Amino acid sequence: TQGYSSAASDVYKRQELWKYRKKFYGITAMDKLLTFHPYLNRGEDIFNPRISYESDNILSLSMIDLNSVNYEAYYNEMIKFEPVWILGTASALFLFSKYIKDNNLKIPRSVKYIELMGEYLSEAYRYLIEETFRVPIANQYGARETNAIGLECPYRNMHQVDKNILIEILNDNDEPVCGAEEGNVVVTNLTNNAMPIIRYRLGDRGRYILNRECRCCSDHPILQITAGRVTDRVIFADKEPINAVVFWYIIEKINIRYNLAILQFQIIQESIDMFSLKLSIKDHKLQNCIINDFLHEVKAYGLHDMKWNISLVQEIPFDKKTSKIRYFICKV
Repeated sequence: TQGYSSAASDVYKRQELWKYRKKFYGITAMDKLLTFHPYLNRGEDIFNPRISYESDNILSLSMIDLNSVNYEAYYNEMIKFEPVWILGTASALFLFSKYIKDNNLKIPRSVKYIELMGEYLSEAYRYLIEETFRVPIANQYGARETNAIGLECPYRNMHQVDKNILIEILNDNDEPVCGAEEGNVVVTNLTNNAMPIIRYRLGDRGRYILNRECRCCSDHPILQITAGRVTDRVIFADKEPINAVVFWYIIEKINIRYNLAILQFQIIQESIDMFSLKLSIKDHKLQNCIINDFLHEVKAYGLHDMKWNISLVQEIPFDKKTSKIRYFICKV
């Protein structure tokens, strides 16, 4: 037994996910995989090699070292390896795709499929990755406590892939929502004999899509995740905190308006009334329009009277402590 589940449970969950990878995208465990790691384990040791061959079939690149210093080496390693599919976070694949596209580099003909996991997938990120690699992209939904829960089919519907996980959508009073209403995603693992996972809040928001038959003919329910992990909150002096995911909604709305001009963003709440906003924009001619629209949109959340320190950056690097690009950081 290791972590939250038994070895037998882990094997079963992986089999279910592989079944749907093969059904939807023709990918098997024998296909060569390019992936990205925050760190690697060797027994009790944790280390972070820049480039690591986990087997003849798996090439793993460090997310922490994914930057302008190493892009060329990573690209050359990918070309030499000729992966069939790529697995990683949306932010890692976005940065790698942007380097490839900006330098007009070729994609290996071997690549057939990309699977994204572990982070909220914005339309801007999906668009750039698809435009760069020109292969099907699927979003995988899961958690450390349960492994994979859902996988997008080719028609971009997220299907539950593990029938041994009970998913409930509950309101803030832990009562079932009505129909297709949005609520908190709560899971119960029906087969794990290592550690009980019973009505466990993942910290995500979602809903079931009802009365819709998917063209992929899957009989598994369609789950829509409307907000990612809700651990970060915007803090106020005189009212309840709000979920930091509001910034995702605002950026997505502005991106639709300006043809996905915002490539990356990061917001830091420095104090109760002071925020820093970093923006990476592909067309600097739009910067004033985007900034003005952002300040207008935050009015709906009581944030327009705050002090905003706004700067333009070329790229937002990974946070070495979390191995992720942190889109909101609360220092209060």
